[in-house]
Amino acid sequence: MRRKDEKRPSEQPLPRYVRDVLSRHDISLPPPFGEGLGVRLLSLQAPRYPDIDMPFLIDQITGWQTARTKLPSWAANEDILYPPHLSMEQCSSEQTAKYKARLAVRLADSVNSADSVNSAKSVDTVSPHLSSSPSTFSPADNRLSPDDSSMSIQPHSLARRDSGRFLCDLTGGFGVDFSFMARGFERAVYVERQEALCKTACHNFHALGLEHVEVVHADGTEYLHQLAHASVIFLDPARRNEQGGRTVLISDCTPDVLALEEELLEKAGAVVIKLSPMLDWHRAVDELNRMGEVVREVHIISVRNECKELLLVLRKGNEPAANAPADGLRVFCVNDDSIVPYGLGEVSGLSQHILPAAPAAGQYLYEPNASLMKAGCFALLTVRYPLSALGQNTHLFVSDEDIAGFPGRKFVITAVSSFNKKELRRTLSGIDRANLSVRNFPMSVADLRRRMKMKEGGETYLFAATDAHGSHLLFVCRKT
Repeated sequence: MRRKDEKRPSEQPLPRYVRDVLSRHDISLPPPFGEGLGVRLLSLQAPRYPDIDMPFLIDQITGWQTARTKLPSWAANEDILYPPHLSMEQCSSEQTAKYKARLAVRLADSVNSADSVNSAKSVDTVSPHLSSSPSTFSPADNRLSPDDSSMSIQPHSLARRDSGRFLCDLTGGFGVDFSFMARGFERAVYVERQEALCKTACHNFHALGLEHVEVVHADGTEYLHQLAHASVIFLDPARRNEQGGRTVLISDCTPDVLALEEELLEKAGAVVIKLSPMLDWHRAVDELNRMGEVVREVHIISVRNECKELLLVLRKGNEPAANAPADGLRVFCVNDDSIVPYGLGEVSGLSQHILPAAPAAGQYLYEPNASLMKAGCFALLTVRYPLSALGQNTHLFVSDEDIAGFPGRKFVITAVSSFNKKELRRTLSGIDRANLSVRNFPMSVADLRRRMKMKEGGETYLFAATDAHGSHLLFVCRKT
């Protein structure tokens, strides 16, 4: 529900910098902003305004457009500055950043403070530090430009050991995750090797009221080597190769988490690693557990039923038993406000309860949300809920009664048909438009839609699937 003081996307003001530039040059941007028409027209007019850093201005406008839905609280802040498109594309949404903030505080609170004090080390190394004081913007060099009092290079002691919560983000980036997590920590350090991002972060953290944070312009790996200890270390390794293509293996990410794992565990009460949703999390856990059972939690995070990211939580193997999960590795399947937790020990040896006969009209059909599909905990669903799997590898479930609170989509079956031409024609009589899905079926959605001459959309949902007996069936459903 929208708060009374929360601005709608259409009501959010343009960033102050953009308004100032447009006002100074008497430029009017035609609507609609959301479709990018104004931005395209402005780009074409760049030769008319040689004193405007047009690429930077375009980044501010397009970044703000993205933030209106991805980071609404940032878009509502007129003083936020935005990075180039790639950083905006890769940054977390506000929803997932808030989840990580709650997770980081929980982990920090669980760290044994007595053990942290006893393991304090003395390190004399220093590193350049960019303070997080407010900075002024200089359009001439496409970057924030520090004045004499706002941002200076000064010695920063990495041996400092705080008694309160201490967060260290070794891959700062645009700083979205860091900005939300930092609010729950007495001390928070953002580390980023790109100077331009550091300067943008300094400006934005001040605009957000984060006066207690520190921005360090340094390589995250080098900073880690000199770090004494932190309550929580956060990493979001780069998942693009030198050609700009995405990588999904943990060993292909930068920095190399596998190479740094031992040091990370020595220098943090808990380590949180953000990874691609395309990654095989079982394989990642096995690779990271080569030093023992150090991966304690896996968080599979979806937004509006689209899997966005994986979070792995690592803790040193000799941590107190009170902090170790009783049923082994804990998995949290998150989709918006729905969270389904379970332990690997809980699902070990479980088998799905398979529906003995084909479903019939009047029964309910269930599709697990994207996080549960990624987790693959299908047998667990047939234990926790009074339903049965349609087939071993179909990943659809059926019940006689309406199950309230099922973590996924729910439908009422109105008709069931084989793929016999006459039966199929009779079942689909009067239906020329539907939302079509296939599960464990030999045809793609596109091919099946062409075969049935079915338009996309409407109120009807069709599922083509294979049941436990190998029969190909079409379920006509209505969403509930």
